[in-house]
Amino acid sequence: MKRLKPFEHLTSGKWAIQLPAKLSPTGKRKQVYFATKKAADEEIKRLQGEVDDFGSNHAISTLDRRMLGYAKEALGDIRLLPEVIQHWKATGPGSITPIRVNDAIEQFKAWQLPRVSKRTQSDIRWRLSTFAGDFKDRFLHNITAAEVQKWIYSAKSSNIKKRRSKNPSISEWSAYSFFKRIRPFFDYAMLNRWIAKNPLEFIKAPETPSEPGEIYSGKQFQTLLDTANKQKSYLFPYLALAGFAWFRNKEIVRQYENEDTLRWENIDFANKRIIVPKGVGKKTKRKGGNSRVVPMTGNLFDMLEAYRSNSGRIIDKLECDFAADMKKLHSDAKITQIHNGLRRSAISHYLAYHPETGVGQLASWAGTSEATVKRHYREVLLPEEGKQWFKQWQFTIEGEGEDLVIVGTQV
Repeated sequence: MKRLKPFEHLTSGKWAIQLPAKLSPTGKRKQVYFATKKAADEEIKRLQGEVDDFGSNHAISTLDRRMLGYAKEALGDIRLLPEVIQHWKATGPGSITPIRVNDAIEQFKAWQLPRVSKRTQSDIRWRLSTFAGDFKDRFLHNITAAEVQKWIYSAKSSNIKKRRSKNPSISEWSAYSFFKRIRPFFDYAMLNRWIAKNPLEFIKAPETPSEPGEIYSGKQFQTLLDTANKQKSYLFPYLALAGFAWFRNKEIVRQYENEDTLRWENIDFANKRIIVPKGVGKKTKRKGGNSRVVPMTGNLFDMLEAYRSNSGRIIDKLECDFAADMKKLHSDAKITQIHNGLRRSAISHYLAYHPETGVGQLASWAGTSEATVKRHYREVLLPEEGKQWFKQWQFTIEGEGEDLVIVGTQV
């Protein structure tokens, strides 16, 4: 670079420097004026220092230096500037496609719902509808992680609120369920570039209660069986399957008309086992798939034999009617109904009565994981308590011809 020299401006009497285009803030040749020769010499010295440091082809203008000064003042540490620039590139204009929450949810449901069961579809719909209602007309990319976390931990269903008043652990399960449903939605939003950062990356998944829930006693279970048997109720085989073979409610009772549930054809009476089809068993990540084989434990063989049909669903009523009948059965038996109590109680009592089986084997029969049994379903019970659950029954044939019936009585 040609060395700069100050010169006296004849008209104004000021001292001036002729800046070349490379050093001019405008990118063009420019004269800069100073009150004294000393001030002009100091500016030449400063510019020469920049040339020595960066070369004569450096593109840092006076405006650039001002902006760097502003960035340092705003950030406190100029070394944060690369991170700020990276964030701007990810979230600035053109990096995402702005979309309102309602529209995003509708597009996600159109993609996700055909891939899941009707029961799961229902759960996804109402949980995401709740999210859409709470963030109505908001742009998805403007919703913060803190807002999503607050939403996850607030109970949105009147049914949940009612149950939570009786059982505080319901709130933890509710938070986990909301988190589980909203997570794939935000993953889908990332794939579609509706958001630049997934807010759930900053939120820890809610922990479900690890302590075992409330369970029925063996005496209560036997009373329910006896009441259903005396009423010749279709609930008797349900109680037997849930209490002796650890079946989930939704594996036996359907919520929608065309859902797959356990059928009499799935019971292998010849070999005293129950073959749970893939479409009936709960979807899991087990290597063996969702189907499983369950042995007939305790009195289960005789109980199912007494109510046996050649074909068809074991429970042919929809969940709404079934729930009403179960409520009445508990009322008739004078026993307080426990949510999800039969399966949890059955696992706990079996482990107490048959500790030699082991948690791993029982988890396989029940269609769940060993960790889940240890965390949620195991209760410390005495062997005598487990024995009461498996109290013996005796079945006898009475009557003749069309009046022939099998009568069950507790021994």
